Amino acid sequence: MTKERALYILQTMNPFGEFRYAFRDGARGAGHRLYADGITAEEDDDIRNLWETMPGSTCYYDAVQRIAKGKGGAQ
Repeated sequence: MTKERALYILQTMNPFGEFRYAFRDGARGAGHRLYADGITAEEDDDIRNLWETMPGSTCYYDAVQRIAKGKGGAQ
């Protein structure tokens, strides 16, 4: 995921800080809306892979923030 894409994802979050996704998984079942410009499965993998290298007190959002600042992810 590029820095620019991560910035876009952060700027287009849903109310209450919810990310927009373009795919379904076990956590987001049939009742969740999908967005054509949302996080893809491949981007989710990039975010999670970076997150796994970060300290235990961090979260998924922190990984997206780090990518947006140019400190991780595929550039």
